[in-house]
Amino acid sequence: MDRKASLHGLTFGTTKGHLVRATLESICFQVKAVIHAMEQDLQQPMPQIAMHGGLSKNTFVQNGLGKFNRC
Repeated sequence: MDRKASLHGLTFGTTKGHLVRATLESICFQVKAVIHAMEQDLQQPMPQIAMHGGLSKNTFVQNGLGKFNRC
C-alpha cells in the first residue's frame, strides 16, 4: 500500500508530548465517529462501550473516550 500522511501546525515549540497527545486524541475521535455511525445504523443510542487490550490501560484514552463520546 502507498499511504501518505501529513502533520499541520507544527512549530519549533512542538514536543514529542504534543504529538503523542494528538495521536491519542485522534483515536478517541475515530471511536466517536464509529459509535455515531453505529447509532445511526441501529437508530438507537449505544448505552455503553467496553475497552479491552493495552490501550485500555491508558487513563488519558479512557477519559478522552468518556469526554468526547458524551458530546
